[in-house]
Amino acid sequence: MLGRVFAGLFFAIFLALGLWLESLSFGWLREMRQMSRIPQTQVHAILPGEVNVVGKASAFGGNVLSAPHSQKSCFYYRYLEEKEKRDSEGKTSWVTVRDETEFINFSLTDETGQVRLQPNPLVDFSLPKVFRTKKGNRRYTEWRIDPDDTITIVGFAQTEGNSMVIDFSAPGDYTPIISSYGALSERGDKAMFSILGSWGGLLIISMSLVCLCRMVGIHRLLLYLILLSILQFGMLAYYGLRLVYEDLNGAGDRIARQKKSLEGIITAKAKQAGGAWEGNWKQLSSFESKPFANLPSAGRHRLTRMRVDLVRSQERTIRQFEAFPEFILAPLMGLKKPDALPLPEADRAMLGALEEEYVETEIFRGRSKMFGWGLIGFGLLAGFGTTWLGVRQIKFKRCIENLPTSKASGVVYGLAEVKGKAVDMEGSEAARGPLSFSPCYYYRYVVKEKVGSDKNAKWVVREDITLNQTFLCEDHTGTIRIDPMGADLMAKHTLSRREGRWSYSETSIRRGDEIYAIGQAAVDPLTETTLYLGKPGESQFPFIVSNFSEFEIMMKKALAGMTSLNFAFSSVVLGILFLAGMFGSFAPTDYLFATLVGPIFLALLTVILHYNDMIFLRQLVDRNWSNIDVSLKKRFDLLPNLQRIVSSYLEHEENVQTEIAKLRSSLSETTVTDPESAASYMKQEHAFATRFLAIRENYPDLKASELVTQMSRVLIELENEIALMREGYNDAVETYNTRIQSVPDTFLARSCGFQEKNFLAFESAILSAPDIKLGQPPPVVAPAKPAPPKQSYQQQMQGKSIRASVSSPATAVASTAVTDAPASPDATAGENAPADLAEGTPIPDLPAELVASITEPAEAEAMLYALVVDETRFTTEDIPKMGAIIDSEDIGKRVMALTPQIDALDKRLKLALLDRALPGMRAANEPGTISDKLRKLIEHDSSISLFEYALLQILEREDARRADNDRPPITQYYSAALLDREVSLIASFVTGLAAHESLAQSGFETFKSTTTQPGLDIERIPFADCSFGEVDEAFGKLSLLDQSRRTLLVKAAAQSVGTREQATANQLDFLRAISERLHVAL
Repeated sequence: MLGRVFAGLFFAIFLALGLWLESLSFGWLREMRQMSRIPQTQVHAILPGEVNVVGKASAFGGNVLSAPHSQKSCFYYRYLEEKEKRDSEGKTSWVTVRDETEFINFSLTDETGQVRLQPNPLVDFSLPKVFRTKKGNRRYTEWRIDPDDTITIVGFAQTEGNSMVIDFSAPGDYTPIISSYGALSERGDKAMFSILGSWGGLLIISMSLVCLCRMVGIHRLLLYLILLSILQFGMLAYYGLRLVYEDLNGAGDRIARQKKSLEGIITAKAKQAGGAWEGNWKQLSSFESKPFANLPSAGRHRLTRMRVDLVRSQERTIRQFEAFPEFILAPLMGLKKPDALPLPEADRAMLGALEEEYVETEIFRGRSKMFGWGLIGFGLLAGFGTTWLGVRQIKFKRCIENLPTSKASGVVYGLAEVKGKAVDMEGSEAARGPLSFSPCYYYRYVVKEKVGSDKNAKWVVREDITLNQTFLCEDHTGTIRIDPMGADLMAKHTLSRREGRWSYSETSIRRGDEIYAIGQAAVDPLTETTLYLGKPGESQFPFIVSNFSEFEIMMKKALAGMTSLNFAFSSVVLGILFLAGMFGSFAPTDYLFATLVGPIFLALLTVILHYNDMIFLRQLVDRNWSNIDVSLKKRFDLLPNLQRIVSSYLEHEENVQTEIAKLRSSLSETTVTDPESAASYMKQEHAFATRFLAIRENYPDLKASELVTQMSRVLIELENEIALMREGYNDAVETYNTRIQSVPDTFLARSCGFQEKNFLAFESAILSAPDIKLGQPPPVVAPAKPAPPKQSYQQQMQGKSIRASVSSPATAVASTAVTDAPASPDATAGENAPADLAEGTPIPDLPAELVASITEPAEAEAMLYALVVDETRFTTEDIPKMGAIIDSEDIGKRVMALTPQIDALDKRLKLALLDRALPGMRAANEPGTISDKLRKLIEHDSSISLFEYALLQILEREDARRADNDRPPITQYYSAALLDREVSLIASFVTGLAAHESLAQSGFETFKSTTTQPGLDIERIPFADCSFGEVDEAFGKLSLLDQSRRTLLVKAAAQSVGTREQATANQLDFLRAISERLHVAL
């Protein structure tokens, strides 16, 4: 509500400001056109009224001023004194100490005479800086009119006695100006101000309309376009019509006034020459003829110039009356075009010569044409760029508007929209907001410091932290995982705090918020059986996660799009106005036509967007139907297998077999080609599924069959899948049909051949079967995910076992490089591995006698010691030391007996033996003591194997379980993109344990393709550069990731080594270490 109030307030402010700027713009345009209608004259030919004259400044009555600092003699000055000020950051600025203006009456002189000027504060003094100096921390600047300066005057001439005076306060059709730059420059400046003012006014008025849309909840582009066109066209039409009337009326009054003045002067001069003139302009010949021939030459020349100037002004006014649209509007406004005054041929030649000197107004005069074309090109490019941004936002908004909301359990592959409550994932916990301390899935925390003082103070960002983590969106049907990485996250929770010069702010999405999300529904890499919502592969589709409502999101996108399109529209208008200004065209219609380009452009854009909308909606219906069709085919293919299995169990139940066969036959006779036939088929199949589940419950043999149970589960899941998809399909059909029947889309739909789609009428409730646990989520209707490339058996690096130095007891691993060690038994030297190894050898079963021997705690303890002794470099001389560590003669003897058996095993079986022995260790009286002894045995030599490293991680977890503290560290990272180096290390190390470079490379590519996270850039690091210490440090950081991303990393590592049969022992050992360090089960 408060947002709408502010929108209404800004609507009023922007509208008033825009109208004011447009009024100023047309005022500058009128002043420019006024100046262009007043021809430049000479002093002796000045007529009472509006005048434009050029000459040199001179003293009147000997009076002059003295400039305050330079002490120069002048008739006008503006004096500015400034003081340099330095703020707390050392930045300097100038502060005004004194600013004063003074002027006196002075004269304007040209070769024909002198006229007195009487300036006043209404005059626009347009002068350059003529003096500037700096002394200490003071700066002094002067603008002056000095004696003999050439200046241009636009004022109002009046008669005082026998002399003429130019005043600047009398009413008339002029703007008072005293300029050193000349009339052409002044006209160009006013034209530029008019263009920029009109552009700014149109832009601000357009923004006021955006505020109005926010206030009343308008988000449709077509309605906005209509309102924009009405508002801008109406406003420009009003100002344009007013300008035309004031222009023509003022010009006509000026012509009549000056004509009357000249008639009086001619009559007086004729009488002075001894003749008479009756005021008949057609009978007035050259002033060289009688009765004017008796006048002095200067007097005759003065009269001639006065008449030529009057005719020049009159003909310019007539041309304006005859231009479009003035020749239509003038009669309607009751304005009459002035009659043309006759002019003798000799005087006509003078007029032609003077008009040739006149230069039309151009906004870029004095600069290269390329400068003007460059600005026009920039305006058009800016227009196209902001058009692209605006269309993108509008397209996102229309995508939100057109896409039906899916239930969490009914989301299908592709672009999807969900709503629900934000909840934690299993095994994950929301982070706490730095200010709110509320559980958050997203927050942005900004710390600012205020630096500087007074008006130079500003806020500087000292810290800007963004966090986002995976969470679930839950509705009444279930949940779907949302990974917000790369999303447009829009949060409405805001919190801020001020402490002295520090400011803290937090925006967040919190646990329990009602969430709106739209993005790409794809196969979840964590489960591979369900969908999750993530970033679309194509940037043309939106990915938004927000705790604002869908309507609020649509409004935000619509307003952003409208704002960008406003800039696009105004940029195009600015380019067109610049183009008109380059060629000296400044009619009100130019502004009106330039403004019409925007609505025409936006109207075409609206048609394209509406057409694309209908295409999108039709494709959405077709996609949903395709998903249903795929599901129906899967169910149809399941029935023969189901009948065959049931028949094998119930050979003696002929009536049951007959009933099932009959049900299947009825289904086989139905062909699904459209929603009508699909509804018929689904009705029959629903009856079949219900009957079959009842038969299963009545026959114990069927109910006890694991295969039948599994197939029943699949049948139920497919049935429920259809029930959820049907709702999505019908929602899409309803949206599409409503759209093509609505105005104005219906006209476009009919002309482009869009046809209505049929609903899927069949409804079925979601089924459940007694005693059947649905352990898997419903199958996903999505493109098949490519399987990871098959990897061959991985031999170790040529004759080397991977070992690194141990720097401390327990689990610490030193940051030393990988060192040489004897080849482990599972290594195959050289590149020419046997064919069976290249394809991957199967892992044999554990020997029964070894498994049977570790059921008791003592035997399990001996097995654990033997596994380490086999791995560690114990020699005959080290047996006493080993015995001292074990501290049990019986267990020591058992260890010596087990070690040769373990040494003969496939090294890939050692972890399996370890897992079999762990329960026995847990049952021992002092499991902690066993852990300590195992660590001491590992520390016997100066290096550590990957098996020992994995065992150390397992022992850490075992110790934590006994202390009831087996949980991952507090999450500090919610994006693996922040840990590129660490992920690259793990990926390079686990795949670098391969026998061949080709296998290592393919494994790395598999790891990289599995960890598809926005912003994550994994690069392969040479294996020789992967020190064990760096790897261990990388684990420390990666363990601080949130649960979903740790799970994805473990999964990527597992897929990169292939199956257990394809992996080497070193890879399996390291994979187990990854699992234990990241607290994710394999």
